Amino acid sequence: MKAVIRMSIRFTYAAQEAEFDTIVCFVSREELRAEEAADGQWVHPQLDESLRTHFHSKLFNAEPRETLCLATLGLLPQAYVIYVGVPSTDLNADSLRDAAAAAAKSAKRVKAVSVRQILPGGISIITQESMVIEFAQALTEGYLLGSFSRKSEKKDEEKRQSTLQTVNYTHAGSQSHAAASWDAGIRRGTVFAESVGYARDLVNLPGNKLTPEMLAEEAEALALTHGLDCEVLDEWSAAEQGMGGLLGVGQGSANPPRMIVLHYTGAPQDKDVWGLVGKGITFDTGGISLKKPQGMEAMISDMGGAAAVLGAMRIIGELPRNYPVTDNLLPGSREL
Repeated sequence: MKAVIRMSIRFTYAAQEAEFDTIVCFVSREELRAEEAADGQWVHPQLDESLRTHFHSKLFNAEPRETLCLATLGLLPQAYVIYVGVPSTDLNADSLRDAAAAAAKSAKRVKAVSVRQILPGGISIITQESMVIEFAQALTEGYLLGSFSRKSEKKDEEKRQSTLQTVNYTHAGSQSHAAASWDAGIRRGTVFAESVGYARDLVNLPGNKLTPEMLAEEAEALALTHGLDCEVLDEWSAAEQGMGGLLGVGQGSANPPRMIVLHYTGAPQDKDVWGLVGKGITFDTGGISLKKPQGMEAMISDMGGAAAVLGAMRIIGELPRNYPVTDNLLPGSREL
């Protein structure tokens, strides 16, 4: 078993020559409430007037993550405009990530292929490189995670997938940042989001497709790909080391337990060692008859902690090797 990364959106910055079928614009309640909003323009005068009408009629409240999708009806070359609510103050990486995820879900509903993301004015005036990278990363993560769909073996899987292929970040005015900062943030965001998707795919695998041994094999494949050290303790090694708790839980299943240990040493001279621990019960722990039938299918997520650690290790192994940026990615030595 080998988890497959299925995210394939191409992100660009300030690509003026490209063509898009959908425009995304972030708006806040304060912007819509302001007196000057009646004369303001976000995308197009008539579409923006429809936005204000929806707002005053309480059909769109511009709450964070709330979306309003309007067909342009020939007013613009693009087929749709998606307005996304954002906080009136404190527009940070978390709120941008949430807004981008909401935009991706709305774009999926209208089968958008290419999106022009108009950046908020607050981003345009930022000059600190690290903050530009952080915001670019957050937006990229949001789009990728919002486009994520659960992998399915059913024939209709293609219908579940997002049609979104390209996203271009564009400033509303003439302001712009160094393209290198946006490129760095986009690459970081891609690694983080793909690693989250990797962990989600592991969590969503049923118990017969992800036994302890299969999860250990996945960890070994991850370590081989990203230059990590991997140690897997089987039931005999666990017995030698007195791991009674692990063995006791494993006795409830026909599949023997495994203890997976991954190591990454980023700075050998650093004395600090960090550790992440994630529970990896892949399904049946022997007490299934004591549990209620409702929600039984959710037991596959009992190994979500282990999947999260594997996703984090994918990030740790991937960034320094393939995505160097100007800021400090991983401080110190790691052993996880």
